[in-house]
Amino acid sequence: MSAFAVDGSAQYSYASLLNMTNSFSVQNKIGRGGSGDVYLGRIGSSQVAIKVIRVIHGMQVDDTEFRRELSVLSMCRHEKHCALIGIFG
Repeated sequence: MSAFAVDGSAQYSYASLLNMTNSFSVQNKIGRGGSGDVYLGRIGSSQVAIKVIRVIHGMQVDDTEFRRELSVLSMCRHEKHCALIGIFG
């Protein structure tokens, strides 16, 4: 997958994500959606939700839908939603 530019977001390495989520431990799993799992993580002293999008071998990734979701999440500001602060790519 190529890198996606999202205004105001950082790009994180896989090693950083492993560190933030305690290697995606089961204890840090806080949800599951149609496209993947969500884990509780930490960036410094802040708690964050980290969404892992599943890609099934041989399945085409719909870049248009993915980019649309990133765009919406990067602009979303609501007390019940997590803000997009970064991506791995």
